[in-house]
Amino acid sequence: MRSKLARLTARIRAACHHCHYIDPVIPARKRFACVTRPPGTRQTRRSNMSPCGARSQENREPMQHGGHSPADEGTNRNVLAPVDQEQTMNQDTTVTSPASRAQPASRKAPRPVHPLLQKLFELYPGMFGARFLPLKVGVFEDLVAAHAEALPAAELKVALGLHTRSTRYIEAVASGLARHDLQGKPVEPVAPEHVHHAILELYKRRSGKAPEQARQRAVAQLAAAIEASGLSREAYRERFTSPDDKVHSMLEDALSMVAQRSARREALQNAFKASGKTVAEFADMYGLDPMEAKRLQA
Repeated sequence: MRSKLARLTARIRAACHHCHYIDPVIPARKRFACVTRPPGTRQTRRSNMSPCGARSQENREPMQHGGHSPADEGTNRNVLAPVDQEQTMNQDTTVTSPASRAQPASRKAPRPVHPLLQKLFELYPGMFGARFLPLKVGVFEDLVAAHAEALPAAELKVALGLHTRSTRYIEAVASGLARHDLQGKPVEPVAPEHVHHAILELYKRRSGKAPEQARQRAVAQLAAAIEASGLSREAYRERFTSPDDKVHSMLEDALSMVAQRSARREALQNAFKASGKTVAEFADMYGLDPMEAKRLQA
């Protein structure tokens, strides 16, 4: 009887030498983690023991730098061990795998800035600096006339093309800001056509990552553009109708939003006139923004 028990114990210990413990409570993706320990540190008791309590022979060998045992150095395999929930959640800060260390090297280097864009920033930081503003029509001629030697015409045309095709510049146009001269003074509004096409270009660039969010933002921007254009809803629809079903749907939603705002504004104006109250009293009664309440007087 004792000999059978001894043989059974030997088999269990031999099997535990190669087993991996699977905790059914911990999700499968968190059962194991690549264990990386500084030299000289020791494993926790849980990861050093097999399920039946037998100490693994692998874990008794001294760990080398990077979390590899002497047997693993030839094959460069990671040592797997069971971990608890807290250790798994914190492994991003305590574990540095070879793949993660190689990521920064594989990233693309940023594109070099065109030398004339750097020069434009030095000359006009308010227009080509941290904040982009829509440029006035004819700014190319103004720059050539003012800096003929520092800004060669052919290279300046390329630099301005890069600037005006950037997402930040298109965002400035889509927001409805006025066009500015080189001194940063607003000189003229952006044409409705330019605002409209800038909004659609932003939608195309953003729809790849978050299509629904990009659509909602484009509809809100289109509604603001319709109200700022000075055109009626029918005139705007006729001018900017599109054969693209997605664009047509966004335009119709924006026109519907403008119609709802117009109806609400008209109802508030009628209520304000009939109330006999001051703007401040009426705003407080309906919970309106003071600036919105002031516009009801128009």
